[in-house]
Amino acid sequence: MLIVCQSLMKTVQTPEQRIEEDTTVLAAMFHEIGADDVKLESVVRLGKRFDDPARPRPMKIVLDSVESKVKLLRNAKKTCS
Repeated sequence: MLIVCQSLMKTVQTPEQRIEEDTTVLAAMFHEIGADDVKLESVVRLGKRFDDPARPRPMKIVLDSVESKVKLLRNAKKTCS
């Protein structure tokens, strides 16, 4: 499990659309850091939902394995430095 903060939220209405949008954002993020093969098991926004997109809620993501989490964090660290 990882927590992703400051990920912008779109103003889609249905929960299915929000999950799909969050999954798309995460896939783009994974591609950018070179972790395309990391598989998501679930994505959940934490906290109370606000209509203001300037207040994004953190995302809790669950990956398929610990190895995927380690790979994702290592690649993210490489791109930040």
